[in-house]
Amino acid sequence: MVVPPSIVSRGLLIAALTATVAVALPACGRPGTSGAPSSSITSSATTTTAAEPAAAPSATATTSSSATASPSAAAGTRCATAWGTAAKSTGTRMSGAEVYLVRAGRHPCFDRIVLDVNGTAPVDASVRYVSVVLSDPAGRPVRVSGQVSLQVVVRAPYLGAGSSGHQPYRKVPAVGSRLVPAATLAGLAVVRDVRFAGTFEDVTTVAVGVAARLPIRVFVTRDRNGRHVVVDVARR
Repeated sequence: MVVPPSIVSRGLLIAALTATVAVALPACGRPGTSGAPSSSITSSATTTTAAEPAAAPSATATTSSSATASPSAAAGTRCATAWGTAAKSTGTRMSGAEVYLVRAGRHPCFDRIVLDVNGTAPVDASVRYVSVVLSDPAGRPVRVSGQVSLQVVVRAPYLGAGSSGHQPYRKVPAVGSRLVPAATLAGLAVVRDVRFAGTFEDVTTVAVGVAARLPIRVFVTRDRNGRHVVVDVARR
């Protein structure tokens, strides 16, 4: 049987069209192609958003830490002067060396009085608040400037009263004599007056006027030149 040329041409045309459609459909039918970039962008945005809050708490913790440390630093600068106002004593040891100088100075947390003893032998001292300091040995009141009186007793004679022979031409000051110059006292915070209250039987008494009943302490130091009785009165 002979197929007419017109039918053959029509069949070839149909086959060619079918092949063309088959090739075109896969190219147009990839729904996942446009979704992949969208999914990738979303993922990147989520990562960035999560990273930003992670940095913020770090900065907040630093600020909080600094704020917390600030009161601690301030506490470190507070004065450790909770010594109390009760009587204090270093002991009862006596020295034959003489008290030859009384000094005073202002410190950040307290006013300090130093009584220098001309010898390295052990010496003790005591301090206590009293209604009025009485002279030794007469027992007469020694008036001082200030609201309260502090009695300082050093177990050593005052210069001129001892037997060491140190500066024998020096005379014992009169009871009530000022031992610290007025100019020095003017620069102190709470100590108002320092006066001689007598020396008897190798014991020296000093009257100190203080602005209020404030914490006190007493201790003794030593160097190659002698002993130093230190009395501190806490500032307000």
